[in-house]
Amino acid sequence: MKGFTHDLFIETGVLLVSVKLILLAQKNVRTEENLKQHFLRIEELLMARTASESPLKENWSLARIEPNWP
Repeated sequence: MKGFTHDLFIETGVLLVSVKLILLAQKNVRTEENLKQHFLRIEELLMARTASESPLKENWSLARIEPNWP
C-alpha cells in the first residue's frame, strides 16, 4: 500500500504541474494579444500623425501620444 500512495502523490504532482503550465500558457496568450493591440494603436497614432504632417518635417516626439492602458 505504501508504494501505491507514493505513486498517487507523484501522479497528483504531475497533474498539478501540467495544469499550471496550461494556465500560464493561456495567460501568455492573453498578454500577447493585449500587447499586440497596444502596438497596433501606437502604429495607428503614428500613421495618423505622419499623414497630417508634411513629409519633410521630422518631429518624432512621442510625448504627445497618450497610451490607452486598461
